[in-house]
Amino acid sequence: MKKLYVLFVVISICFTGFSQCDNPPSPPVIACYDRNPFESTFKLSIENEVSTKLEVQILNSTGLLISTRYVPIDDLGETQFGEDLTPGVYFVLVKQGNNRQTLRMIKY
Repeated sequence: MKKLYVLFVVISICFTGFSQCDNPPSPPVIACYDRNPFESTFKLSIENEVSTKLEVQILNSTGLLISTRYVPIDDLGETQFGEDLTPGVYFVLVKQGNNRQTLRMIKY
């Protein structure tokens, strides 16, 4: 009975530690793509008010980092991704400040 009680206390302390936040949350990244699955390239668009640049990482289905690009928000609509990828499943990790979003993309 004592072991169970100690485990509960440890778990409670760990979870309550994560709930405290020193900085107010910033708006989440809401990345949208123009087509999925895609044949040659795809474009991203962002639907939020934050104007900081984006970090876009492309990972293959096993989690291996394929490429990283830093894109200013103003250039995002003209930037194409995926031209150098072979057909397969990819994860696109979009980071903006402390926020991140993962998209699953398929190239055929």
